[in-house]
Amino acid sequence: MLKGTQYGQDRNYYYVQTNNAVEYIIRAIKAELGTALAKQGVGQAVLDTVHIRGYLESCGAEELVNNCTNLLGPNTPGVKGLAGIFPGWPAGPQLDDVIMLCFADPANMAAFKAAVPWLDGDSSMENRYMQLHPIVAKMMFGIRAEWKTGRTYEEIVAAIEAGNSIGILLPGHYVSAGIIEDTTRELRIKDSWPGRKPEWNGNGFLQPLTKEEFGTVQQTVIYYKP
Repeated sequence: MLKGTQYGQDRNYYYVQTNNAVEYIIRAIKAELGTALAKQGVGQAVLDTVHIRGYLESCGAEELVNNCTNLLGPNTPGVKGLAGIFPGWPAGPQLDDVIMLCFADPANMAAFKAAVPWLDGDSSMENRYMQLHPIVAKMMFGIRAEWKTGRTYEEIVAAIEAGNSIGILLPGHYVSAGIIEDTTRELRIKDSWPGRKPEWNGNGFLQPLTKEEFGTVQQTVIYYKP
């Protein structure tokens, strides 16, 4: 039996990073850059080490929205209001795209630098800094959140049992966890990269995250239920 956050089992609130506009912009920029570097003699093996092909750069923002919607569901700000605001664009901006824009907005840099003083906006996209996720969660959704290093698997499970949602930084990738399996106490995650493991067959919704895999985790954010 699965249990945890109020909306964590509702697939309507599962966001993936393979279908949003910001990712497609990143994909095009990287493709142009890769072509230019290849013409200068840079080998494909070298380009692949910096992930020049493809995109998948917004997983931090996706983790944030998946956690906040675990808690708020249909009451998530913007989850309905973005659709239909432009007459020729019925779907409107996607909520996860708006989160990426919030992370990248220069108007927010003063608040971000208070949490990450070395942030410069040039060396890495802001959504990769997990210390910023509580700021954006509060700014956009009114959700109180707390970033910390060193939380144990048992602490994470207890937080979900209490109705909270968890942001998890795996090596190089962010996922959200708002559900556990009651008998095994195994975490079930929303992975915004649905093709990360071939056995998932393109479905990253409520996939298991074992205690062993959690052993690689250093940073987490608890998103507290309202």
